[in-house]
Amino acid sequence: MKVEGKELSIYESQEELAKDLLEDGKRHISQGDYQRAYDCYSDAMIHKKDFKEAYYLRSVVLFVLKRFKDVLDDLNECLRIDPEYAEAFAQIGFVKTEMGDFDDALSNYAKALDLNPTESRYYNDRGYLKKQMKDYQGAMVDYSHAIEIQPNDFSAYFNRAKVRSLLQDMPGAKGDLQKAADLGFAPAIIQLRLMS
Repeated sequence: MKVEGKELSIYESQEELAKDLLEDGKRHISQGDYQRAYDCYSDAMIHKKDFKEAYYLRSVVLFVLKRFKDVLDDLNECLRIDPEYAEAFAQIGFVKTEMGDFDDALSNYAKALDLNPTESRYYNDRGYLKKQMKDYQGAMVDYSHAIEIQPNDFSAYFNRAKVRSLLQDMPGAKGDLQKAADLGFAPAIIQLRLMS
């Protein structure tokens, strides 16, 4: 048996083999071969007990495949291994948003932000959730927090511009679109042209 061209006999430990499988899975994801990535992550879990990273990355593959229940199972396994894994809570929030379970999504984003209050993406994603819930003021606050943490986050400016438009703040929306455009975000450039 081989792992991406390597004989199994070259591995000094099961953990070393598991880490190589994890890297192979990442490569397969980047190539769009999700089934092979899934297989690599599943195999890695066999060779290294409680391999949080393998569960997490497999959940990413499962999300792409829209197998949301399986995504949640893997993310909950991450939390069993590491109850303070902020990224797992944030991803559960993202999945729950996609599933329309907004209350549970909010709860999971709150846990993620309690554990890691300086991760701008969590605020950006929760802002999207609040926009879906039509809590536009709450979305504005979250997008603004994301920008405070990461001033070059073009997506936070772009998303905040959408909310400003919904709130009929067209000058503010244009300003945020301009900032996103200045940061090189092509959809903002297009949107600005449409508004002219």
